[in-house]
Amino acid sequence: MDQLNIKPDINVFNSFIDNYGRAKKFKEVNELLCQMNQADIKPDVYTMNCLINCYGKNGMLDTVVEIRKQMNQLNIKPDIYTFNSLITCFGKAENFDEVPRFKNEMAHMNITPDVYTMSSLLNSYGKSGMLDKVVEIRKQMDQLNIKPNVLTFNSLIDCFGKAEKFDEVARLRNEMAQMNITPDVFTMSSLIFSYGKGGLLDKVVEIRKQMDQLNIKPDIYTFNSLITCFGKAEKFDEVARLRNEMAQMNITPNVRTFVSLVNCYGKSGMHDKVVEIRKQMNQLNIKPDINVFNSFIDNYGRAKKFKEVNELLCQMNQADIKPDVYTMNCLINCYGKNGMLDTVVEIRKQ
Repeated sequence: MDQLNIKPDINVFNSFIDNYGRAKKFKEVNELLCQMNQADIKPDVYTMNCLINCYGKNGMLDTVVEIRKQMNQLNIKPDIYTFNSLITCFGKAENFDEVPRFKNEMAHMNITPDVYTMSSLLNSYGKSGMLDKVVEIRKQMDQLNIKPNVLTFNSLIDCFGKAEKFDEVARLRNEMAQMNITPDVFTMSSLIFSYGKGGLLDKVVEIRKQMDQLNIKPDIYTFNSLITCFGKAEKFDEVARLRNEMAQMNITPNVRTFVSLVNCYGKSGMHDKVVEIRKQMNQLNIKPDINVFNSFIDNYGRAKKFKEVNELLCQMNQADIKPDVYTMNCLINCYGKNGMLDTVVEIRKQ
């Protein structure tokens, strides 16, 4: 555009801001805002919505609050998309003092919530286990004549499934069928996770078959849930088959996959498999997070591999990953069970 001497307008800037924001290129986003200012181009509600969305999705709530203040200063009125993004990001952060305030602000501005607003609220309250709030929001949808969509049902199935309210999950599936709403991969993955958590392997197998019948391709989250539930049940032949199926479908395992594998093999005393998984992570250049380190520390500790435990702690330090309470509990447990009380006392001091 510069070579052709074409001056960007607000729509061009908004497109660039949106795409750089999605790619987490915050430096470039700030540069674009500076360029807009230099060209005397005022941001509009779409600009601000893009900014709220990109910063909110990355948990940068202070920046989101600042952008919302700027909207007032610039006399830019928020719309339904603004509030949907705000509710989503604050709900994800479990900042439930702000979420009702946004709902009240919408009401004062005569902005009617839509299905995405309500689905975001269901998702936020559901993931925090606030089932009473979930039921209340669902009733409000009926009162406002807002028809649920697949996102709504996904949020409902996810929260009731995690609470092991399987009668309610079955009712929701029937309601989806009656409304001719086709489940997607997230629906089926949530069902697999929920039934797997409850140890209902027959249901898990049934859901996986239904995915094939509905031509719904499993994704990494589906396989992670399957590996977790079959690993927990010590169905290691099935775990191996699932890993082969992932490879055939060119689905690359992620950190969560390896946490599930380490836990299922480690808790069954299959230490050779744990060592193999650690090598595979290095080969795939998958950087471990705190959950991976905790799983390895727990399992190496169970196997009395204290040298490897110390190596893992050094790697955490080098990666600037701070131990959490689970890390310390694993260390206390593994050293304590082996009578290494001086080490336990030192860990407790830390």
